[in-house]
Amino acid sequence: MVSKLVEVLTRAQELGFIGLEPIDQYIDHSKAHLDAACLSPTEIWCDLGSGGGLPGLVVASIVPNLEMVLIDRGEKRVRFLESAIDTLGYQNRVKAVLGDVTELAHLQKFRGEFDGIFSRSFGTPAIVAECSAGLLKQNGKLIVSEPPVEASNRWPLEALRELGFTEIKYFEGPPRFVSLLLGDECPGSTPRTWKKVSRSPLY
Repeated sequence: MVSKLVEVLTRAQELGFIGLEPIDQYIDHSKAHLDAACLSPTEIWCDLGSGGGLPGLVVASIVPNLEMVLIDRGEKRVRFLESAIDTLGYQNRVKAVLGDVTELAHLQKFRGEFDGIFSRSFGTPAIVAECSAGLLKQNGKLIVSEPPVEASNRWPLEALRELGFTEIKYFEGPPRFVSLLLGDECPGSTPRTWKKVSRSPLY
């Protein structure tokens, strides 16, 4: 299975869906998400802006019974992800979904559906938080890959409380991650449209 995973990620690299670092580095970084996630194999998780399948496909390869939804708004990337899922034999528990997350999060199928969300390179902290809140179950976790050097005030709890997040934990690594707990109910209007989220972030 490792060889198939490397094959899939190499193809993602050839297509420009992931960067040009050695594949092993991407696999190791994706594995490290699990240290912050502390997930149960019976849960349902989402890879937000999955792109070339990082970290979602790698996490799915390590946690055999975990259900995973890979969301991306790019049609070519989603077609690649569907092919990768078939190649890896994950059809029964991993799905690729094409769509704008600010719209998907208001659909009954996805609203409050996930025990956790991974976000590797989806957007700024404010955008990631707002787009994730509507997808998470209450007490669900958002795990975000952080820059190697700490930057202050990326995750102001006072602003995040407006979305329902109540707790923040930092994992210094390396690599570095942050975990946000959705302890309160997310407002029904969250998230706003992509245009509003991107042009007028909450903080």
